[in-house]
Amino acid sequence: MAVLKKPNKAVADTSKLKALTVQEQMIKDGVESVAQSLVAIRDQSLYAAKGYIDFTSYCKSELNFSSSWVSRQISAAETKKRISESCDAAVVSKLPMNERQLRELGDVTDKDLPAVLDEAIELASEKNSNVTASVLSKAKKKVRPESFATTPPSSGKGSLPNGQQDDGLDDVERRAKEIITDRLRSLRLQFSNLLASDQAAPHIKALEEIAASA
Repeated sequence: MAVLKKPNKAVADTSKLKALTVQEQMIKDGVESVAQSLVAIRDQSLYAAKGYIDFTSYCKSELNFSSSWVSRQISAAETKKRISESCDAAVVSKLPMNERQLRELGDVTDKDLPAVLDEAIELASEKNSNVTASVLSKAKKKVRPESFATTPPSSGKGSLPNGQQDDGLDDVERRAKEIITDRLRSLRLQFSNLLASDQAAPHIKALEEIAASA
């Protein structure tokens, strides 16, 4: 796939080039958070200093980072920031937050984060284990079962659990719709992570329209 660059490779904005060089060096040296540098490059459109017209192409060509890897790192960094802002420092210190654990917490609201983390620590303590992604998943479902509990399989068309309204779909169709909806949600998150807000808006709107008609 061709790398998207501007036809004119001359760089007019030297300040952006200097800022980009600093962030690239931090990524190479492992200084601070790689994700923080990636966010700075994305949000400030620093990639344009090297002639790129989008963040994804820059990451693939200049850094050899896949879009999925970049998306995960940025999402993890943003979740970690939310945790530090929403939770007590003593609680945070007990949590070895790696990318997999942070990914598990990505869909938890700021309001629910403290309760979920407290529950996870308690569950881990009961089993004398660490707070793993699996433990966090169980904690989420215990704190907010209506949001994270797995929906029981339907017994057939027109028969739904808990008095839910029949949507006219059989099990296969309903599962297909769930997969499509989940995939669209994932794409929406990737657009938000990989593009500046003004660039992502039209793509996100299009995805929401597709999701509404799915």
